[in-house]
Amino acid sequence: IYPLNLTQNACKYRASQSLNDREVFIQLLLRLDETVNTSPFGQVDINGNAYPELELRFLEDTGSQIMCIFNNDMLNLMGGDVQFSTAPFKHIMGYQSFGTASGRQFVAKIIAVQVNMMGFNEFGNSVLMTDWTTIGCAVFDQNEQAPNGPRNRLNGPWLRKALYTGTAPTLFPSLFVGLNKGDLTAGDMLPAIRSSQRAAPEFLRPQSGVGWRQDPLSGLYYPGPDRRVQGKLLPQPAGSDSSSGSSTPTGPS
Repeated sequence: IYPLNLTQNACKYRASQSLNDREVFIQLLLRLDETVNTSPFGQVDINGNAYPELELRFLEDTGSQIMCIFNNDMLNLMGGDVQFSTAPFKHIMGYQSFGTASGRQFVAKIIAVQVNMMGFNEFGNSVLMTDWTTIGCAVFDQNEQAPNGPRNRLNGPWLRKALYTGTAPTLFPSLFVGLNKGDLTAGDMLPAIRSSQRAAPEFLRPQSGVGWRQDPLSGLYYPGPDRRVQGKLLPQPAGSDSSSGSSTPTGPS
């Protein structure tokens, strides 16, 4: 709660990710919607080819107000148009400011995309689950896996506005999606879980004997022994008198 000062230790908490705390990802189909522009060519790029359909992996984030994709996703959606440096300006509808959960503000490009999702019918065949729907989509400035960039695409609110969704307290987190209410219960898609089978989030205790120290020169924190842990001897800095039985850990060089 309170920030550390130069003489304080704080216990380091590094909980390994348990199976039932993993993030949920979904696969969505995207393609550009060129009908929002006045292009006489319609849904084709400058070479006369249809804009590609991409199947992309999204973090199922119930709190995101808009779908978010990476900059290279936008370029891939443009097909042959990407060979021209002015291509993004043809497809970008504008810019919008967004706020993150941490309070940070950022401005993103907005494009129009059509979104859909693949599913399976009663015969086990792959089918589109709904009609293609045009939505606004925010584009990160960074490409996928860029250093210090966003980690995941965000699916936004489309899925929960277009289809039925459900979850169950299973060991492996899953999101069940159906076109109708009955789809979630047909064929036991949404499993019935007994109380003894429910997988509550796992509580893990902090690591023993590990803490954070603050370097007095840089002000940065680094791992170091936690002096509050009884029965743990601190390391002796080079040149110290080992007979004293205690010492103060030094910061990184």
